Amino acid sequence: IQRFVPENNQSIETVAKLGLYLPQSIWVDSNTGNMYIIDITIFNVNHQLHYKHYRVQYWQKNAAIGKIIINGTDVVLVNKVLRIELDADLNIYISYNLFVRKWFAPDYTYRIVVTGQWKNSVDNSIGPIGMYIDNKTFDLYLFVIAYTYKGRIEKWTYGSQNGTVLLSSLPGAKTMTVDCNINIYFATTDHQGLYQFNPLTQKLNFITAARNDLDNPSAIKFDRDGNLYVLERKQKN
Repeated sequence: IQRFVPENNQSIETVAKLGLYLPQSIWVDSNTGNMYIIDITIFNVNHQLHYKHYRVQYWQKNAAIGKIIINGTDVVLVNKVLRIELDADLNIYISYNLFVRKWFAPDYTYRIVVTGQWKNSVDNSIGPIGMYIDNKTFDLYLFVIAYTYKGRIEKWTYGSQNGTVLLSSLPGAKTMTVDCNINIYFATTDHQGLYQFNPLTQKLNFITAARNDLDNPSAIKFDRDGNLYVLERKQKN
């Protein structure tokens, strides 16, 4: 894992390496700089790759090695996306396969499944590629991708057994992020578009500044000043 300092384009520092095999997702505490990293191993069977169990490593800022705080017992399938998020109480949410599991702080030994209805859905969804926890209500917002590669945004109210679809049939969507007002931003690959969705008003806005300028966007994120960064996987020269 490397840290890049925007103010100095020559400053790139390795902040986590020893003991990591195949990191999948990272969450950084903005107050302390401590990191929570999902890591998995891969094994071969008849020349085919298979994911094994995942684990979560906790890396304190400037530490030389991380500490394993979660050893997952669920088998992680090939081509499934793993994501990690933490709420205000440092409970850990992990999305993979067809559900989201919550591990409770501080010792992360007690866990529950907080969402997991996709296995019964008509489109047989791949699973969530992004999630956001509202730290006031503990409602969970998910960006779910179906096997048709159409995306949808779901809201899972705290304690609910079923999610509500807020927006669906999003073509080629790959990533999402949220601003301080809980507006959801996502990028699509069909028209190279960047969108803003307000889950309270159900209003969808197209960010025109990004029109025709994005090439296969794969990740988006805000900084502390409200600037939005987009990671592109260029397909053209």
